[in-house]
Amino acid sequence: MAQFVFTCPYCKQQFMATDEMIGTVASCTNCGATFTVQKQITPIASPAAGPSPDLWPMILGVLGLILWLIPIFTLPVPIIGFILSYNRNYKLGIILNSIALGLSIVWTLACLIEEL
Repeated sequence: MAQFVFTCPYCKQQFMATDEMIGTVASCTNCGATFTVQKQITPIASPAAGPSPDLWPMILGVLGLILWLIPIFTLPVPIIGFILSYNRNYKLGIILNSIALGLSIVWTLACLIEEL
């Protein structure tokens, strides 16, 4: 009799279930909702865990678009965001960070030319 952790789809309370319980209708002792017991392949992250890892490239891309005028953040933020996006093949992060990196490079060149 193998056991696994089952999460209530409504209140996210976790319970121990057995393989024999798969497909049966159960009632949550925490919220009272009824549902069908299913074996979950991946664990559900707790709500207090913060943004999912897939959000970080997008967050860095948006920050890169906002912070490209501030010289200290001009290149590091979009470069880190681009690397994170590329490693995870996250297309929106790649696009946002590429635009931010392009703006940062243009801004840096404009500042250098102005100084000459």
